[in-house]
Amino acid sequence: MSQLRYHAHLACIASDPLLQAIQDDIAIFAENRLALTTDLRIACSRSANYSWRCISACDVVILLIGSSYGQPNPAGVSQLHLSYSNARATKKPLVILAHYDVKESQDRHLLDFMRMLESQASENIHYFDESKNIFFILEATVGKFIEQKDNERFVVDNQVQITQSATLSDKPTITAHTKTEHLNEIRTHKFAHRDEVGGSLKPALAMDSEFFVDCTAHAFEGGALNDVTFSFEMTWRQIITALMNVASPFSNQAFARCLNEQIDKQKVNAFIKAKCPNVHAVSRYQVVKTDVFWIQDELHLAGHITPVHTQGSNVFWELTPSARAIINQSEQELL
Repeated sequence: MSQLRYHAHLACIASDPLLQAIQDDIAIFAENRLALTTDLRIACSRSANYSWRCISACDVVILLIGSSYGQPNPAGVSQLHLSYSNARATKKPLVILAHYDVKESQDRHLLDFMRMLESQASENIHYFDESKNIFFILEATVGKFIEQKDNERFVVDNQVQITQSATLSDKPTITAHTKTEHLNEIRTHKFAHRDEVGGSLKPALAMDSEFFVDCTAHAFEGGALNDVTFSFEMTWRQIITALMNVASPFSNQAFARCLNEQIDKQKVNAFIKAKCPNVHAVSRYQVVKTDVFWIQDELHLAGHITPVHTQGSNVFWELTPSARAIINQSEQELL
C-alpha cells in the first residue's frame, strides 16, 4: 500500500439500508489514496466527540445521505446533521452524495435537512442510485479534490526548493516539515483539555477565539420586506458570559434568544445600509438555526452546558460549574 497523503471523513448513518453498497464502494475507492474515518454507529456524546475530532483533522468530508436522518440528540439534531455543521464551520471541502430515493422520503427531519443542504451547498450535491456508476461520481468529486491537492503540493514543494536554493542569509527557511509540526502543536494544544468521565476526550474551546456565525435579518426597502443574510463574529467567552445572565435552567428558545442578543445591531444596521442605500429599516436579527444547534452542541461536548430535564420536545439546560469558574477566574485576573 502506498503512503496515504490525505484524510477523508465519511459522515453517514452507517446502518441505513440504502447506503450499504456505497460505503463498501467508497472504502475500495479510498484504498491506496485516502485514510478514511467514518461516523460511529451508536449515537452518543463520545461518538459525536470522535466525529468532531476527525472532521477537524481531515482534508475533505464526504456526506452520505440515504433514507434516514438519524437519531436526534438533546439539541434536536442528528449526528449526520452535526457532522455537516462541523464541516461547514471548519470550512472543510465537502462532497455530498445523496440517494435519489431521498426525494421520496416521508421523514420530515430528513426533508428539512435536504432543503437546507440545497440552499446552502447545492453545488456540492451529487445524486446516485444503484444504476449509476458510483466510481465515476467519486472520481469526478473526491478524485478531483485529490488531483487539485497534489497540484497544490507540487507548486508549494517547488517554491520551497527555490526559496532554499536562493537564500543566502542565515535566516531559517520554513519548510513543509516545519509547518506540519506547527499545525500539530496547535492541534495538540486545542485538544489538551481532557475530561476523564467515560474516558472521553472533550475538545477545549479557546475562550477568546473568534468564529463567524450565519445570521439573517429583515430589511425594509420602500414598501418591500427582504430577507438579508450576513455573518457575524462571536467568541465562546462572549456566549458563556451572556448565558450567565440568563435564568437557569434555560430552554432551547432562550438559548437562541441569547445568541441573537449578541449581534451588534448598530454595526449590522450600518453595514446593510452601506450595501443597500435604499434600506430604511432593519429588524429581526437572528442567528440561523443550524449555527444555533452547532454552538449548543459544541458547548455541550466541551462540558460548558448540560441538559437538566425535558418538557415535551424542549430541552432545558444550565451552565456547568466549570464554565462559570472559567469566566469568574478571568474576571478576577482583570481586577
